[in-house]
Amino acid sequence: SPTTWERGKGGEGHPSAPVPPLGEPVADSPSPTTWERGKGGEGHPSAPVPPLGEPVADSPSPTTWERGKGGEGHPSAPMAPLADARKLDAIAPAPTTWERMTGGEGHPSSPVTPLADAKKLDADSPAPTLWERGPGGEGHPGHPHHHHPPLALFWLPLVLLGLGWLVGFPLLALGGLGVLAFWRALTLAQRPAASFALLVVALGCAIIFGTEVIFIRDVFGTRMNTIFKFYYQVWLLWGMLAPFALWWMLRYARGRWGRGLAWGASALSLVLLAGALVYPWLALGELGRGPWVGLQGHTPRETHASGMDAVAWLRRMAPPGSVVLEAAAVDNGAAVAAGLEAPRCGGSYNGEGFGGVAAATGLPTLLGWDGHQRQWRGGDPEALAELGPRCAAADTIYRTLDVERARELLQRYNVAYVYVGELERYRYPAEALAKFATLGEVVFSADEVRIYRVW
Repeated sequence: SPTTWERGKGGEGHPSAPVPPLGEPVADSPSPTTWERGKGGEGHPSAPVPPLGEPVADSPSPTTWERGKGGEGHPSAPMAPLADARKLDAIAPAPTTWERMTGGEGHPSSPVTPLADAKKLDADSPAPTLWERGPGGEGHPGHPHHHHPPLALFWLPLVLLGLGWLVGFPLLALGGLGVLAFWRALTLAQRPAASFALLVVALGCAIIFGTEVIFIRDVFGTRMNTIFKFYYQVWLLWGMLAPFALWWMLRYARGRWGRGLAWGASALSLVLLAGALVYPWLALGELGRGPWVGLQGHTPRETHASGMDAVAWLRRMAPPGSVVLEAAAVDNGAAVAAGLEAPRCGGSYNGEGFGGVAAATGLPTLLGWDGHQRQWRGGDPEALAELGPRCAAADTIYRTLDVERARELLQRYNVAYVYVGELERYRYPAEALAKFATLGEVVFSADEVRIYRVW
């Protein structure tokens, strides 16, 4: 039902109560084409409609009147864009929303739902126009709502950057950037995608800033491992965010400088992406030169069918938590065999398979990679003190010919299974390995692999 627009005390226009459609007589009207003033005092044309083709008086954007098929009069072509939507003083054929042009002026768009239901955000507008309710309950377009950050918060990252350069801590700016992104995310709650993206920015800033203040102590005494482990997460978070950020800039950039900056950032991103693609290109070429091992993540213990079957048997048959003994990486094996030195273990990043049975089955062993154990258990003196004796015990159990000595050590460390594979046969003499037949029973046998269950 067409509505008229009333003029408030401040000169603003807003829709009044619904009136009859154009062309239908108004009760008690001297002319079927005139509009009278209602009891509530709302304003509408009261004089007869001007002749066809002549402008309508008192209209902020004059229109002419055309005659429809039924003889009724109605406004002709849509009104010219209004500089201020609140000054509309014409009869609208149906409630409309307001679109925002490049210059900022508003004009009516295609008809939509009644004004009472029109308090919806314009999803395609970077600064949504909300619908306000007037004193009489009517709806009319309000001002665009911009949630600008406080001036101090906006300048905080730049201020902290300058301060950081002075004190030798330039990444201090990340603290301010994270606060600004978090605040902006809260103000864009009506836009979940943008709000979530800003929260990801804030999370990445918090992680990087945190590694500048705190690091996990290890045997190296530096923050290398902390940086490596946590920066990797930020790479994933911001890497996934980058395409959305580029789209956002290209979609909502305004003005010549804004669009230039958006396209410049996109071009720079393409250059960096092309440079990053050099690594997979070269790496895939190198990988093609070696033997194919697949993507199953097998350990060196599983390179042969017998090793794979042994690992599968342990996964299936060994009770959870069972201790499985396998050879430890003794770096000074010759000196130990000659009785000159005590065992000293290593084994990190080896290709021989030390620690491979435990890694493949998830069952604990006496000692895995000694270097990593020292690194991550360095803050626990009791655990750290265990590493040397465990290295010596694992070597002694395999090397000694004394059955009782081996039995004692097996019981001390609650060993349930002893694994004898290619690696153990290479490291220790056959006569030393033969004693396990008297210490337990063979529960798995395939080629060179034997698994003994300890009695």
